[in-house]
Amino acid sequence: MAIDTSVNWLIVPAAGSGRTTVVPEDAAYNYNLVSMKVSEDLAYGERRWGINLVWDDPGGAGNIRFQRPSGTSEPLKNDELVAINVKGGGFLKYESRSVGINLGWSSKPVYEWQIKGASGDVQMPQPVQLFNTREQDYMIYGERPLGINLRWVNSAPASWTDAIDLFKKLFG
Repeated sequence: MAIDTSVNWLIVPAAGSGRTTVVPEDAAYNYNLVSMKVSEDLAYGERRWGINLVWDDPGGAGNIRFQRPSGTSEPLKNDELVAINVKGGGFLKYESRSVGINLGWSSKPVYEWQIKGASGDVQMPQPVQLFNTREQDYMIYGERPLGINLRWVNSAPASWTDAIDLFKKLFG
């Protein structure tokens, strides 16, 4: 069964901002990154296994900001390289780990993400894909036994049996 990567995320403006395009910022967290699968947004939160990300109720104050390498502030274009910053955590980056999705934190911008949607400016709300150029894969919602329910498309287990086998392999 093929995994649909086309409608996994919505970038939603923070409550009351009235924005229609995504504009990179150096300090303000004006966006929420909402999984269309579970209708919750990605947020920083302590957890025992994997990266400290949790699902939160959407629609509140923003907890996501984007930066581009040039530092300019015109609306982001689909497919351009950006850094994604999660309030309280830092910049998301690919990082190999033994449990959970291969993501880690950086205190400095890591320009390895592309927002993929319709051509032109990144509009809100518009279904988008999040592509990591280092992993060469799309980040999607995907259930897992430990860590936040996020996966790379190409590493998603075909079934719960595969997930259980992986769990046994990691933890005996």
